[in-house]
Amino acid sequence: LSKHFGSSESITDDDGGRCSPHMRPRSRSLSPGRSSTCYDNEIVMMNHVYRERFPKATAQMEERLLEIVTHYSPDSSLPLADGVLGFIQHQLVELVRDCLDKSQKGLVTSRYFAELQEKLEKLFHEAYERSESEEVTVITQLVRKILIIISRPARLLECLEFDPEEFYHLLEAAEGHAKVGQGIKTDIPRYIISQLGLTRDPLEDMVQLEHEAAATVSVEPDAAVEKTPQTLTPTRRKPLESDFETIKLISNGAYGAVYLVRHKETRQRFAMKKINRQNLVLRNQIQQAFVERDILTFAENPFVVSMFCSFETRRHLCMVMEYVEGGDCANLLKNMGPLPVEMSRMYFAETVLALEYLHNYGIVHRDLKPDNLLITSMGHIKLTDFGLSKIGLMNMTTNLYEGHMEKDTREFIDKQVCGTPEYIAPEVILRQGYGKPVDWWAMGIILYEFLV
Repeated sequence: LSKHFGSSESITDDDGGRCSPHMRPRSRSLSPGRSSTCYDNEIVMMNHVYRERFPKATAQMEERLLEIVTHYSPDSSLPLADGVLGFIQHQLVELVRDCLDKSQKGLVTSRYFAELQEKLEKLFHEAYERSESEEVTVITQLVRKILIIISRPARLLECLEFDPEEFYHLLEAAEGHAKVGQGIKTDIPRYIISQLGLTRDPLEDMVQLEHEAAATVSVEPDAAVEKTPQTLTPTRRKPLESDFETIKLISNGAYGAVYLVRHKETRQRFAMKKINRQNLVLRNQIQQAFVERDILTFAENPFVVSMFCSFETRRHLCMVMEYVEGGDCANLLKNMGPLPVEMSRMYFAETVLALEYLHNYGIVHRDLKPDNLLITSMGHIKLTDFGLSKIGLMNMTTNLYEGHMEKDTREFIDKQVCGTPEYIAPEVILRQGYGKPVDWWAMGIILYEFLV
């Protein structure tokens, strides 16, 4: 828009029609010399330009978003070595897919773009705070690319949705509150000017800024020399299977086994999950193994099992997790029968907290059962086994809008029937769309088992 209004060219219709005379928007002034008719005509003119350009900008955005989704699909790109960054990259692609879907359905608003920007910034900061890998540049470039793609449609949409009358009424209300709250007796525009410091001499400020800039330049070389050694961090050695000694087998499953191991150097005990690579290839589950690794690496919650590292050998993919020595709720129910109400309430509440945390980041567990609820030595719950989990769209806000339940219940439409039969939700058995509610269905069954 600034390029168009700043040039000496005239506005031409797309179909090669007449050229309208060049118009420049006049700068706003506090003086009352302008007529309201001129102002209204200018708004109509600018809105006309925005409406003409918005469909083309949206089409360009959708085309470039589709390129990102295609490029970062599991079939087109290899998973990142860092689990945290792998999870964040997956979330970024999900956000792009959601934006593309909403744009094609005509559901995007300026508020949606603002929330999307907040989510992108959150994931960007998570990447830098939680990972020391060089692969963080991949996340940086992807976030920057997404922001550039959505920037023009977002600006145009904000202009189209702007209501001058509503804004004027808001300003009037704000003026009234400011006068009452601050005890202002002068005119509001003059008060704002004085608060912004616009009554000062600009030449004096320029001289002061020049002196400060010169002082900063003279200090910078020394500061750079001092900071250089601190930025160099030693590279950590990659973990190996030989770093651990096996103590015993904990459990055995379809894809692999979990062993109790001890780190030879620190003597700390861990649970090592070894997944057979050949089984993954035969069952086409390689991508699912990386999903489990990414979730466990990214998750930071007191009621979710933590993962310390992962590596691969010739035959296995290995994940080293914290060892929870109190057994699981399935064994507890087998030995005790129905649990006391207070114990059931605490275990159920801690599992709900873990589940809400996972759902906020778009993670659906899909295999909740007492066997996967571990009990620590202090008597608290740790949720484990994300081998069947799915990663959907992150959602950090409480959805109260119409239709959000339908979206949550039909987030995935892969028609997969997986999980433990006694805990599978009806929509999964019927091969319908499913989502986060399948976990709450399983939670209801678990609570029934706790009490009855």
